[in-house]
Amino acid sequence: MKNVVISMFVFPWEIDALERVLMSLKEASCFCDDNVRYTLSITLDITDKRTDWNKSIIPSSFFRDKFEHLKTLCNWCNVDFDYNEQNDCFGSAAKRRKDSIKYKDKCDAFIWLDPDMYFPMHILQVLNVGLNSIKDKLYILTPELIRNCEGYRDWE
Repeated sequence: MKNVVISMFVFPWEIDALERVLMSLKEASCFCDDNVRYTLSITLDITDKRTDWNKSIIPSSFFRDKFEHLKTLCNWCNVDFDYNEQNDCFGSAAKRRKDSIKYKDKCDAFIWLDPDMYFPMHILQVLNVGLNSIKDKLYILTPELIRNCEGYRDWE
């Protein structure tokens, strides 16, 4: 049995994109066998360092409530959702570092996602095959993913 951590850092304005990714992952999980166990480690940034909640029309509680509700899409895996309230995580690179330390002895592989990525329906199945086929201790297994950004076609 392999353990894989899917790590994401999400800003409040990306909450709908997170929902889309979680729905795609849930759909993708239907094509996986039981030889890989997934953990979704997702941090929602709600610090007032990047969002002035006093001036915001939408309160931070809206994003907290939706974030908590999105856990219902994750009944196919373990869930580790948390909040960046104290500004101790500055973005996706910091989240990846924190998770690599937190899970270093608890997982066999990491998948680092951003909410603006399109996650194809069969990609978890393909990754499962790769994870179970590679015999090396250290490796990088990466699919080609499509960024889901209108107007940013030259991002590569």
